[in-house]
Parts: sequence; C-alpha cells; structure tokens
Amino acid sequence: MSKLTNNIRRVVSLILPNSKPLLLLALSVIFFGVVGVTSGQDSSNTINFTILHTNDEHAALVPRPLSDYGLADGQTNGGIARVATLINEIRTQKAVSSEPVLVVSAGDFISGSPFSWLNLQNEAPELTLMIESGYDVITLGNHEFDYGPEMLANYLKIIGYPEMALQVPIVASNTLITEGHILGEMGIQQTHVKRLSNGLIIGFFGLMGKHAADVAPMAKPITFADQVESARKSVADLQNEGVDVIVLLSHSGEGEEAAFAEAVPGIDVIIGGHTHSVLSKPIISNGTIIVQTGTEFQYVGQLEFAFNTETKELEMLNMPGDDPDDTYLIKIDQNIAEDPRIKVLTDQYSEKLNKLVSDMTNGRVSQIDQTIAQSEVTLKRTPIMSETPLGNFIADAMLFGAEEATNSRVDFVFQASGVIRGDMIPSPNPSTNGALSFYDVSSLIGLGSGPDGKPGYPMVSIYFTGEEIRRILEITVLLSEMMGDTYFLQNSRLKIDFDPNRAMYFRIPFKGTPIPTGKAILEARMYTGEGRQTNITDDYVTLNKGDETLYHVVSDYYNASFLPMVGEIVPSLKLVMKDENGNPVDLKDRIIYKNGSEAKVWEAVVSYLMQQPQNESGVPVVDATYENVEGRWNKIDGPSVILFPVIILIGTLGIIIFLIVLIRKRRRARIS
Repeated sequence: MSKLTNNIRRVVSLILPNSKPLLLLALSVIFFGVVGVTSGQDSSNTINFTILHTNDEHAALVPRPLSDYGLADGQTNGGIARVATLINEIRTQKAVSSEPVLVVSAGDFISGSPFSWLNLQNEAPELTLMIESGYDVITLGNHEFDYGPEMLANYLKIIGYPEMALQVPIVASNTLITEGHILGEMGIQQTHVKRLSNGLIIGFFGLMGKHAADVAPMAKPITFADQVESARKSVADLQNEGVDVIVLLSHSGEGEEAAFAEAVPGIDVIIGGHTHSVLSKPIISNGTIIVQTGTEFQYVGQLEFAFNTETKELEMLNMPGDDPDDTYLIKIDQNIAEDPRIKVLTDQYSEKLNKLVSDMTNGRVSQIDQTIAQSEVTLKRTPIMSETPLGNFIADAMLFGAEEATNSRVDFVFQASGVIRGDMIPSPNPSTNGALSFYDVSSLIGLGSGPDGKPGYPMVSIYFTGEEIRRILEITVLLSEMMGDTYFLQNSRLKIDFDPNRAMYFRIPFKGTPIPTGKAILEARMYTGEGRQTNITDDYVTLNKGDETLYHVVSDYYNASFLPMVGEIVPSLKLVMKDENGNPVDLKDRIIYKNGSEAKVWEAVVSYLMQQPQNESGVPVVDATYENVEGRWNKIDGPSVILFPVIILIGTLGIIIFLIVLIRKRRRARIS
C-alpha cells in the first residue's frame, strides 16, 4: 500500500472512527480505486506479496486483561482467535488480486501464560492454534526450551512433526542439535525455500540471538552457533538456490539484528523478536528492513511488498511516513471479532487449564478468569536495573510463603527481574473494581517447572554467610551491568547502597572475563524485625564484610542454579550453598515442600494476594503502599573505580618525575 493509501485510510477512519482496519482498507479501494503499487514501480515488472508477522506470543491465547474479556464495554488486547480473523480477512482481500500472503513468527510462542502449563500434560495449544490460524513459517526462541529440549521434541511430535514440517517449517539455522538427540528427528531446518503462487521465490532462515541463547540454560545439550557466521552461510545457501527475497526470522532483538544487517549483505527483511519492542516504524540498517510487533499478540505486522523482476529490488509499499500515527502494525483488540472455529478450540484448551489449576490449588481457584484480588494501583516491573514495586511484592510473597512452609525465619529473599514478565495491572473497567484474575497474575510469574515436572519454578531454602550475601549483591550489580536487567535481583529484608560504576575494573582482552572490584556495594543493611520490612532505621543492622554468620536465603530453583556459576569464572565471588549447619548441599535437596508438593513461586504470589486485607465485600485488596519503591536498592553514582588506580598511577609517575628532576638539578648544582 502506498503512502497515498495510508493517507486515504486515515481520512476514512476520521469519517468512520470505529471501523476495523480491513474495512477501512477495503473502503479506500472501493471509493478511490487505490492499488498497492507506488508510482516509482512499473506494475508490469513487479510481483506483490504480503507478510503478516508476530513474535513473542508467549502463550497469550486469550485476550487480556481476562477480567474484562466478555464484558460489553471491556477493553482487551490480543487473543489468537482475533489474530485468526485478521489473517483470514487479509488473505481474502488479497486473493482478489491473486496476491499471496505469508504468516510468520519470530519465536517464543511457548511460555508466559498458564496455557503453557498444558505442555507438561502432553498438550501443545500454542503452536497448534497458530497453525490452525494459518501460520506458514516459524523459528524458535529461548523460551521454547524452558521445559528442556526433550520436552520441546515431545511438544512438536504431538502437533505432528516431522511430517508437519512440510506444511509449517521451523527454521533454526544456528541451533546445533546434538547427534542422536530426539529433537533432531523433528524436521527442524537450516533454511527453507517457499515458492509462491505468483512465481516469487522466498528464502527463510532463522537465528537465536546471543542474548537469547545466554538466557536459555535449559536448552542443554543443544547449543547455538555464532550468529553472524550462521547468517553468512544461510544467505549464501539461499542465494545458491536462486531465491528472489531473503527473510530472516530472528529471535535476537533489534540491536543485534541491526548488527546482522551491517555484517551480512543480502538480507532483505528481518522479522525480529526477543526484546518485546513495539517498532511502530521499521528500522533500516544497511538497506535491510527490521520489524517487531511487541509481545502477546498486541499487534500483527502487515508488510506489503513489491519485487521488481528486472532490477531485483524489493520495495515496502506501506512503509510508514513521518506522521506519528502512520504504522504497519495492526492493533489486536475488541474491535476485531474472534474466529468462531479458533475460539471453540481455544475454549477447549481453557477447560483443560481450568481443571489443572483447580487440581493444583485444591479448588481455591477453579477458573482461570476467577478474581483473586482487587487493586487500586498498578505494580510496575520497571524501572530496569533497579528495585521495582512488583519485584518487592513478589519477593515479599516468597518470604511469607517460605516462612509458612519451612516454619522458620527467612533472612533474605532474592528473585531475578528476568522471570517477572510484566506489570500487575488491575482491570480498568469500573464494573470490576480493579479486579485481578488468576490468569493475569500467574502470567507474570509462572515460568518453568521443577524437578517434579509440574508448572512453575519451586522455591529453595539455602544458607550463605554474610560475606557471601555481599558477594551475591556484587554479582547482581556485575551481571546486570554486563548482561542487562534480566539478572538484577529483587529482594526482601535488605537495604543496599550501590554504585554500578564500581562494579569492575575492566575485561580481560579477547577472553572478555570481567575483573570485578568487589566494591560496587557501598553498604548493605539487614532488616531485623518481623513481617514486611519497614523504613525505620533502628530496624536494620549493617551486614559487614567478612561476616561468617549463616543466613537463611530463599530464591527460586532457576535463579539459585545461576549464582554459583559466577564463582567458577570469578573466584573472588565464589559461593557455596549450605544447609543450616553449614554443610555443602545439592540444590535439589533444598527445594521447599508444602503439603508434600514443591512450593511454587506462582503459588506464593497468588496466596499472598488472597491474604491481602479485605474490603467490606470480603475481597482481598492489594496494599496500595506497594505502588512505590521503598529504598531496598539505592543507586549512588560515583566516578568509575578505574579512575582511582589511574589517579594513583599518575600521581606515582608524577612523584617519580619530580624526584628525577630534583636529583638532576642537585647534580648540576654540585658540578657548577
């Protein structure tokens, strides 16, 4: 669609403000005879095609907030049945001119909402519904490996792979599958060539980005090859097969993807993912178009292309202009009807999930749309690299859940920001009084599984010395500065003053190993009172360096498995997990159990919500003081610690030079 088409569509939208996107486009064609070819193209030499795309779907199969779904005036986003409607409408509209439409995903369709819990029950709702809705090509993201590669292979087998690969190929060009591993039998491809009905040949390949690979520890023994080298090989292979257009499905993030485009000529389009970025306008890097739609079916991207058969040039016909409202993204909300067939299938999976949740909560929650609390405030997971309101709430929930399960005082709780999936947003609809449904809450903290094979990471109970606690804090600052917010630890019962500029001296050249200073933590103070920590100074004592006292620490199984790894690389930050008597322990032996089952983080959060003070109607209401941060992490920016040795070195050199000059002057004086 040309810029003229976009302008006409905006005019029509002003006349009919509640019309659906496809209706607006159809009206513009009917009324004005607009054809999707720009004036710079000779239509006899061009072949048109459209790509619809999503990324980071994260099992968000039903609209959110679920509390508002079904209300006459409910404002909700997402839902696979709405996406299916949009796909069908666009394909129907494009079929008039025999224009092919491809639908693709850049990965992370698994994990995020409780629907992925069904994966552990031999169900595969996410990709099944995406295929039924009309997807053509997908790649894998890091969260496809959350339950391990064996479970991913079983998941694909349930859907019908490897035979299904003939219909919906999975391209994963830098995914190195161990020889003999069952995942290697699922038909995953390095590249895929698709010949369209209009004669155009499209080549696809897929990449797992560097950061995505770093946060996929459960993928072992599967590993991931160098992204740039894999891209070069894939582009060369596709060019040798004579494709007209090369499309990369990338689960890397726009930063890495721009670097791929610069380093590897020949990539026409990068359908991106991983960072959950809503790119309302494409990024152009080295002539490559880079796009991304956010997460959880918030938007579907519509890319309309014309390929010139003579010049071999690709043009994006609906490239947004300078107008801020001009975009290639289509919002998925209540204005798009649900596809009846896909809704029936989704409802069937919802019923299966209802039964699973009822069983796991002993009937406390029987429906995923059940209101478990109300809130007048939003608890945010931002700002990044910092204490957050939702981080505090979750850490406190783990604290009280662990103390109840272990019947002992918990000194500290640590929970990584990376496993907190979004803000806790109450329903905006006045009729619900700020409802929080089970589905919306558990979607924020329901990743992974434990050794029991049941949904959610379990909490673990371990002991560290005071000195090791300080090392954990140093690790938090070091890793988050090196690798981002994913590794920043939210906490309960601590107040910390820290300076990220003092985290490390430098990295060892070529190896990249950091040389930590051990000086990023300026002061750590431990809460000594009972219950939720306060801001009363006298309730805290300083946690000193060299403290050999054992302290009771609670985290989740996933995060706790990471902590000792840092010490293997940087010995000065070594940690040894211990029991209450100081004996080294295996992490699996420190899982917290409640009523004979693993005590999950999501269960602790749901229970804490349901235990909040009740209103006059007997409904728990979130303590509004959680809306703001409480000074658990206090950032104090100072000069880089590397300046101190530099200053000392310069000062020392200055003294040496001064002494040399002074000695020479005295010698000259004696000679004269």
